[in-house]
Formats: sequence, structure tokens, C-alpha cells
Amino acid sequence: MGYSDGRRNDRDHLRSGQPRENGGHRRSPARPPDVCLALIERGDADTANHLLRNPGADISEPGLHRIVDRHGELYDVQSSLVARAALPASVIERAVAAVSFDLVARLVERHKIPVAAAGKLALATRERATLGLTSGLPLDSMRSLVEQLMAGGRLTSSLLLRSLCLGNLDFTIYAIAIQSRLSIDYARSRLMEGDNLKLRELWLGAELPARLLPVAKAAIAIMKDTSIEGMKWDVAFYRRCIVQRLITGVADLSSEFSDDDIKELLAEATGGDVQLQDFVPDGARATA
Repeated sequence: MGYSDGRRNDRDHLRSGQPRENGGHRRSPARPPDVCLALIERGDADTANHLLRNPGADISEPGLHRIVDRHGELYDVQSSLVARAALPASVIERAVAAVSFDLVARLVERHKIPVAAAGKLALATRERATLGLTSGLPLDSMRSLVEQLMAGGRLTSSLLLRSLCLGNLDFTIYAIAIQSRLSIDYARSRLMEGDNLKLRELWLGAELPARLLPVAKAAIAIMKDTSIEGMKWDVAFYRRCIVQRLITGVADLSSEFSDDDIKELLAEATGGDVQLQDFVPDGARATA
């Protein structure tokens, strides 16, 4: 049986390794997974971008991973990947870490973010954003992220703790506002007033874990105290200062949270080079 015109053209295209131009009056042809994978392997970034923008291209999960492997650093390819109608969870997880910050917002709004990737994104937005009290994600994107984590109880105490300690206050503000059906501005203003009674009302009204309230109070106070000075620090130093003040200043931190939680927090804040005892004053260490 001979090739159809489409198959013959694909065969010629594979030999050249270059994207085939289609006239504006023609619809993009269908591409089966095996042809897509061959084009991805033999073609260049333009070929990959052309395939991603073709809704008829049935790109397999391995094919999408190969695109990220070969061309994932290119903005045009990132944009086309995010714009796909659907992406496998494993590809979304890689995209969260690879794409530029403006595309992260589109990724969150367009796709259902896997649990692991959503948790990492909730923490990583702080690193990608300008230092301050905002995470940097647009309102709709942060809302989508929080709603996805809340679905099925995925907004865990551990994630809230780490988010607060790493300076991503907006994540907590959105969680409170969405859970309590309040406006974002109202929730933010109430939290930043520093009134313990109002904070408690907001916190418990949003059905957030009561055991996190002391940590939340301390984190908010620290961020308010360091907001001006912190603008001069790099993210790593800012995170380390936040964690140090919390660990040395919140008596209930080590009793309320597991050693694994604290170890993970330290690893995220310091790159894994610091241990809990490094934050304990010498006098306290001697009496321990």
C-alpha cells in the first residue's frame, strides 16, 4: 500500500528535518505520535514549535519531554507548550520549573497543576518575585493555584508553614480570602494590621490549622519588621533570616511540627547546607 499525500510529505519532511510551510488557506495536517516523535528527534526548534502549535499533532508524553529536553530554554517553545490544550502531569511538573515567570501564570490558569508541582510553585513564586510581601503571581493565577491545592485537601499544614517561613505571605492571604469568601484586599489589610484578635478570627474563620497561628503571627511580624530592610537583601539571605528568627523566636515551632518538616524547611531556605543546631545559640546548645 502506498503513502498518502500526508504520509509522503511527512517522509520528505523527516529527511530534511525542517518544518514544512503550509499555506494560510490550508488547515494544519494531523500528525500521529510516531511521526511527531521522529520530527522532534530530527528537527530543530522551529519544527518542535510548529508541532506544538498544530492542534492536529498527537504528541506523545515522551515526545513532549524530548521537546523540553532539547528546546525547553527557548521562550517561543515554552509559550507553545503552555498553550497546548492538554499536557500530561509529568510535563507540567517540568514546565513549572522551566518556563519564564509570565508563562507560569498562564500555565496555572490553563492546566490542572499536579500536587507536587503546585506545592513547589507555591514556594517558588517567592523566589521568582521581587522581594516584598507579594508573590508576584497575577491575582487570577494565585487564585487558581490556591483553589487547586484546596481541592481534595491538598493545602497542607506543612505547605502553609513553609510558605509562611519562606516569606510568601500572599499564598496565605489568598488561602484565607478564598476559604472565607473575602476579598483579597480585605484579607491582606486585616492580616497586616497586626491585631492578634483579628488575625485569630480570620485564621479560624478560614478553617486553617489553629496550631499554625503562632507561627503565622511571628512570620507576619517578622516580614513587617524586615520589609524595608529586606528589599536590599537577596532571596537566599532573606529566607535564612526569616527561618532563623522563627526557629529561635517561636517556642512552639519544634514541638508543633515534625523534624522532617523543619529539615525540609531548612533545606529550602538554605540549600541544604545548614542544620537546625546552626540556628541555636551557643548557650542554649550547651544546656540542651
